[in-house]
Amino acid sequence: MMDSGSNYPALERAAQRGETACLLAYARAALDAVVQGRSQLRAVAHPLGFVCLPVLREGGDGVCVHVHGGSPGGSHGGRSEDGELTTSAIHAHSWDLISCVLFGAIGNVPVRVVDDARLPTHRVFAVTSTPDGVDDLRPTARLVRFSAEPVREHRPEEIFTMAAGEFHSTVDASGEPDGASATVVLGRTVQDAVDLALGPLHGLPHRVERRRLAPARSADIARGVLRRMDESAARPTARPAPRPRPRPVRAERGPRSGGGSGGSGTGADPGTPPGLCG
Repeated sequence: MMDSGSNYPALERAAQRGETACLLAYARAALDAVVQGRSQLRAVAHPLGFVCLPVLREGGDGVCVHVHGGSPGGSHGGRSEDGELTTSAIHAHSWDLISCVLFGAIGNVPVRVVDDARLPTHRVFAVTSTPDGVDDLRPTARLVRFSAEPVREHRPEEIFTMAAGEFHSTVDASGEPDGASATVVLGRTVQDAVDLALGPLHGLPHRVERRRLAPARSADIARGVLRRMDESAARPTARPAPRPRPRPVRAERGPRSGGGSGGSGTGADPGTPPGLCG
């Protein structure tokens, strides 16, 4: 990993100010480094059905590029790249999230989870991740039911946030035949927070290993994201309407035990694009 200096705080400040140009330029630099072979970053197939390119890990901070749906680098999407999902897609992060859409559209589904030991539909699983991409899923005593809220759609260059502990799922909102979209995601670990997922009522403890993709495949995916970003930027569509600035993330943080729900592994930091973030 290259020296990140103050890159994460600079990116975080830019996101809080709504400066999408900084986030897009940072993502482009990271992806181009993979394509050109200057970065040894390898993409990771996530059990939730997307591909993660882990750009930066620095203590409790992390930056990833997430590719959802049909992978722009080929015919295979994130879900076909990884193993079968062993829980539901409803989950909560142990870290505060700031995300900017690079292309396509992301549908975020907030989920209201209610404890109900009498008529539960799911059991809450705690997820502990290691830096080498192994997830240990442990059933807790918490029995729940849930209700999904309306989908919140996010289009290219939109920034959205999510606090640690908020249950949600992600759906395709792109309208594209392959359902492809990508985001650059900033995450800051919250002290004592735990990654959670809703699983089967009688599910047992188990382990899931995230598969690291080959360097050539990783470069292929990065190349495809760059191409789709260019196509999205050239499309004569109206820019998204101004939205309130993302709320600041929490100041407290703790050590990052591994990839969590946001990714896995260590990637090369391409460096903050000069003159864009501060």
